[in-house]
Amino acid sequence: MLRAVLVSLAVVSSLLVTLCGANSHTRVKFEDNAYSDLVIAIHPDVPENSDIIDRLKEIVTDASEYLHITTRDRAYFSSVSILVPETWQDKPEYLAATWETYDGSDVHIAELNPEFDHNPYVRTYSGCGEKGEYMHLTPEFVLDEVSLGSTDYLWGPSGRVFIHEWSHLRYGVFDEYGIPTEGYPNYYFNENGRITVTGCKINTPGYSRNYRTGGRCGTDPATGLPDEECQFFPYLTTTGTGQGSVMFMQFLDPVDHFCDDSEGEHGHNADAPNKQNRVCDGRSTWDVISNTPDFKAEDGTEINTPREVPSTEPTFRVVKARKPRYVLVLDISGSMASIDDMSIGIERRALLHQTVYKLVQEAIPLGSSVGMVKFHSWATRLQELTEIATEADRLALAEAVPNEASGGTCIGCGLIEALEILSMNNADPAGGIVIILSDGEENNGVSPNITVATQQLSAAGVIVHSVTYSSNGDHRMEEVAEATHGRAFFFSGAADSNSLEDGLREAVRVQNSAAARSSSLQLYSRAIKLAAGETFNATVLIDSTVGENTEFSFGWTDETGVQWTVTSPTKTVYNNRSSEVSYNHHAKIATLKMPGKAEVGSWVLEVLNIAGSAQRVVLTVTSRPSAAEPPITAAAWLSGSDLQVWPPRAVVYAEVTQGLSPIIGARVLATVQGPDDQTNSYTLQLRDDGAGADLTRNDGTYSAYFTQFTGIGRYSVSAAVTNPDGQAQLRTSVAGSGAPFRDPTKMTTTTTSYQPVESFERTSAAGVFQLLQFKPEDSFPPSRITDLEVVKVSYTDRTVLMRWTAPGDDYDQGQASQYDLRMGHSTRSLRAGFGQASSVNGSMLTSGNLNQPVPAGYSQYIEVLVPVSDDKTVVFAVTAVDDNGNTGGTSNIVTVTFDYQESYGEGSEATSGPSAAMIGAIVGGVLGAALIIGVSIVIAVKISGNKTRIREIRITPRDNFGADDVDLPPYSPHGKLAGTAHA
Repeated sequence: MLRAVLVSLAVVSSLLVTLCGANSHTRVKFEDNAYSDLVIAIHPDVPENSDIIDRLKEIVTDASEYLHITTRDRAYFSSVSILVPETWQDKPEYLAATWETYDGSDVHIAELNPEFDHNPYVRTYSGCGEKGEYMHLTPEFVLDEVSLGSTDYLWGPSGRVFIHEWSHLRYGVFDEYGIPTEGYPNYYFNENGRITVTGCKINTPGYSRNYRTGGRCGTDPATGLPDEECQFFPYLTTTGTGQGSVMFMQFLDPVDHFCDDSEGEHGHNADAPNKQNRVCDGRSTWDVISNTPDFKAEDGTEINTPREVPSTEPTFRVVKARKPRYVLVLDISGSMASIDDMSIGIERRALLHQTVYKLVQEAIPLGSSVGMVKFHSWATRLQELTEIATEADRLALAEAVPNEASGGTCIGCGLIEALEILSMNNADPAGGIVIILSDGEENNGVSPNITVATQQLSAAGVIVHSVTYSSNGDHRMEEVAEATHGRAFFFSGAADSNSLEDGLREAVRVQNSAAARSSSLQLYSRAIKLAAGETFNATVLIDSTVGENTEFSFGWTDETGVQWTVTSPTKTVYNNRSSEVSYNHHAKIATLKMPGKAEVGSWVLEVLNIAGSAQRVVLTVTSRPSAAEPPITAAAWLSGSDLQVWPPRAVVYAEVTQGLSPIIGARVLATVQGPDDQTNSYTLQLRDDGAGADLTRNDGTYSAYFTQFTGIGRYSVSAAVTNPDGQAQLRTSVAGSGAPFRDPTKMTTTTTSYQPVESFERTSAAGVFQLLQFKPEDSFPPSRITDLEVVKVSYTDRTVLMRWTAPGDDYDQGQASQYDLRMGHSTRSLRAGFGQASSVNGSMLTSGNLNQPVPAGYSQYIEVLVPVSDDKTVVFAVTAVDDNGNTGGTSNIVTVTFDYQESYGEGSEATSGPSAAMIGAIVGGVLGAALIIGVSIVIAVKISGNKTRIREIRITPRDNFGADDVDLPPYSPHGKLAGTAHA
C-alpha cells in the first residue's frame, strides 16, 4: 500500500557510533541532482518472466520524470540495475552481477505480504528524515495483473506510486492520509469542533460515502466521527495543483508537489492526525525532504539546487545474481597469545581457531566460495576462493584455520590480501564479503594501513564485516565496516559470552537468496564458565517450523574435555559415544547431527566439566527450516548514525516473524556486554507496545533504549527470543488497504486474525555500540509520550478520562517521577507555549495521581474535572519528569470540545431559555496547530421535559468534507451523553 511500515523510531542524538543503522546497505549515490546505482532485485521465488524487466524500466522512467517535477527540478534517476535471480535462465543480455545482491537492494520484487496484499510499501525502522530499508513491489503490481483491476485505476500511474514509496524510503517522510488500522482516523474533529478529512490538504474537493454500500456514512458511537467504512471520494477531474500532494492522493492529475510550509495552495495541514504529523511532530513533508543530506549540507548550505536537465530517462543494466564470495581475514599477531581469564588459561588464538572452525563447518552456505588470509606484521594467503560444494570441501577449509600467534599487527595488510583474492583472474571484486577478526591496535608505520585499505575496499565495492576481539581492538575496525556497508561486532573475551561466534555467524548469514534456503537458523547459543566437577543444564525448544539437519554442538577448552548428554522429547538419550556424534579433538568440538527431522518439543542438554580446573564451555543448537511452512525467524540490530551529543539514544531492535507475518507477545531479551569489566553484562527487555523506542504496537518489531552505559568503549549486543508462557501469537491479515484508492469502492475489508504460536527459541547477534564520550550523571530524560488519548468524557459533570503509555525514568526504562499535565483552549497556543499553559493540579483530579507514575510500558490513567468556563474547547498535553528534573518532550495534543448550540430543526421544541440548548460532545486527537476549515454540524433534537434526545445529525459539507450534501444516520449516545473516544 502507499505507505511506510513504521516499525520503530530511532531518535539519534549522541556521541554513539553503531554500524547497523537504517538502510546502511544502500549504495545509491546522489550527485549533480542525479540518483545513480539504484538496485531493483527480483526474489528467487518469482517465476521467470522477462516482462517484469520491461515493465520495471517503464515504471522507473516515468518515476524519474515525476521525481524531477515534484522535487522542483532537484532530483531524477540516472542509472538503475535490475538484478535477476540465479534461478532464472542465462541470457546474452544479462551481465554478471558485481556488488548487486538481493539483501543489498533498494527495491524488492517479491511475493505479496498478507498484511498489504498487492499494495506497494516500504519497510522502515527509523524516524523522521531517516532512510528506510527497502521498497516492496509484487510481480502482479509490476505487470499490472492485480485481480481488483488495473494499477492505474486503483492507485494512479505506477511511476507516481513509485515516487510516493521512494519518498518513504529515501527521505523518511510518512503518509498524510488516515490509516484506521494503525490508529490514524480518516476523519477527525478539529479544534473548532468541525469534522475534517485527514490529509495534507483542507480543500480537496469530493464527497463522503460508505464505500461498501454507496450510501450515507454511519457514525461510530464511541467517537461521534464517521465510521471506518466512511471514505472520502475525491473528484478525479479536479483542477488546480493545490488539491492533493505526493503523500496524499498522488493519483490526482494536478498533483505535482509535496506539501510545504507556505500559506498558499501547497500549505501543510499540521493539525491532521496522520503518521507524518505524529512522527515528524507536525513538520511538512517538503520541510523534512529539503533538510535531508541530499539537499542540505552539514553547514546548512543548500546543495543539489534546481537544475534543468536534458533528459530524466535513466540507463538500465540487467544483471544476474552471483553466489556468495567470502574471504576470512584472521589475526595471528602476538597479542592473540593473550589469556583473558587466567582461571581458564585459554589463549585467544585457540578460541579463534575453535570458533572459526565451527563457522566453516556449520554456518557458511553450500555453494559459497570461500578464501582465507592470516596476518600479523604481514599477510599470508591460506586459501584462494574455493567453492563449498561438498562436506569434504568444508572439512578441507576448516583444517586451514590457523592456531598461532606471533609478530606485530598490520590489519591493512590482511584486508588488501583479501581484496587481491577477490580480484584474481581479473575478476570484479565488487560484492565480495570480507570478514575480519582482530584483537589489537594496528602498529604505527605499517603499509598498507587500515585507513588505506578501507579506501580501496570501499572503492572496489567490497563489503567488510568486522569482529573486534577485546576492548583494545583498533577503533577503525568499526569504521571499515561502516565505510563498506558492512556490520560490526564485538567480543570482550568474557568466558560467559558467546558474542564471538554469534557475530561471525551473523556476518555470513544470507537471507532471501537461493543459498539461504539451505542455511541453518540459530536456536540456542550459550557460553558458560564451569568449575571443576560443575554441571550445567539447559532446555532447548525445537518447533515444527524447523528440525531439518539439526545440530547440537559442544565446545570446551581443557584437553580432558567434558561429558554431555542430549535427551529428546521422547526420552532418547545421546552422549559422547553415540554414532551420530563427530569430533574434532584439535579444535575441541563435538557435534551431534540428528538424522532426518528432529522431534518437536523440549530437548534437555546436560554438560559436566570432568577436568580438574575451570573451563569455558559453549553450547549451540542450529536447525534448518522444514519444507512444510515458513520458519519462525528473529533478527536483531541497532540504531545507527555518528551521533554528536550526550546522552546517547541507543536503540536495540529485534524483528520476530513467520514468513512475512509478525509474531506478537513474544519475550525478547537483549544482552549487552559492556567494556568496563568482562563479567559485566546487562539484560534489556524489548517491547512491542508502540511507546518509547517502539512506535508501532503489535507489528512484530520489539524495541528498547539502552541507557546503562558505564564508560567509553564498545558494547556488544545480542538478543534471545522465546515464548515461555505461550502468549505469543501470529498476526495475519486478510488485507484491505489503508491507502486511498482512486475509487474507494474497490477497497476490501481488512480482517486480522491471531493464532497461537508454539513454543520456540531463536538468538541473533545485534552488533556493537561504540561510545566515544561518557558523563557519570543522570542525563537521560523520560521518553516523549506519543499516545495520549481521551478515553471517556462525562458531559454532565465535565470530567475527562485520559490514558497514555508510561515512559521510564531514562527514556523507556525504569519509572518516571511525576507528570506535568497542562491544558489550554487552542492547540496552537498549547504547542507554542506548553510551559505557560495552565497546570492541572491535584484538586482537579477525580482519579489517578500525577505524582505516582506506573512503571514504563504500563497504561497510566488520569481523570480531570474541567472547570466551567465560556470556552467551548479544552486541549491537553503532558510531559514526564524524572527524579533529576529531566523532562521528556511535550506529548501529542488531545482536544475536548463542549459545543453549545441552540436547538433547531425538524422536531425541535424551541423555548426562550437555556433549556432550549443542548450539549454536543466532540472529542478528537490533534497533532498540530493549524486552523482547519471543516464542516458545520447541525443537530436536531427532541426536548421532552428535562430530557434531550438527539433525533438527527446532519453534515453540511464544506470544501474538505465533500461538495455534495451528505447525511449521517441518527446518533444514539449511551447514558447521559457520555461516551468513549480514542484520540
